[in-house]
Amino acid sequence: MILEHILFSISFAILIGVIVERKYGYILPIWIIAACAGLPDIDYIIQTIMYPLLKTIPLITPIFIVHGDFHNIVMLIILSLFFGWVINKYLKTGLNNAIICVFLGSSFHVFCDFLVYNLPFCPIAPRFPCYIYGFGIFKETGSWHGLGEPSIFMWGIIIMIISICIKFYYLDSKWIYDRPAKNEEI
Repeated sequence: MILEHILFSISFAILIGVIVERKYGYILPIWIIAACAGLPDIDYIIQTIMYPLLKTIPLITPIFIVHGDFHNIVMLIILSLFFGWVINKYLKTGLNNAIICVFLGSSFHVFCDFLVYNLPFCPIAPRFPCYIYGFGIFKETGSWHGLGEPSIFMWGIIIMIISICIKFYYLDSKWIYDRPAKNEEI
């Protein structure tokens, strides 16, 4: 579901950007939302790195992270605070903007997983004894070499085209914004 996360997150980021700009007149850095949509899957990367290490290095009490441990509210808040701080420190986007955009992108990833998979999710914290099951609307077979399911991918393309049309309709075809210089008044 790699390709689908990319398409759905870009569509979601465009729609959030349109809503915020229409309602508040503020341009939200929507690229952060789209870029951070894959952030909860860091647990999968950590799992693939740690598993061979735990086989070779004996630990007394290994804390093993499995895929799905970062798909809950507590970890989304921690990821948002940490990566929002990192983005603000190096890219100077504003701490509030960075934290909100990272949280929106990460939570949308978890929402997409909830819609696609019919697996138990723990919404509060990792390994907390409170599980709810996802909807499992689409059946994922990973037929594109494990990158994605063609039917979900087609829905992603359709939703992305619709969100781009909504952006052009409501924001008067502004794709690239003219920002005033620092010493100009707004």
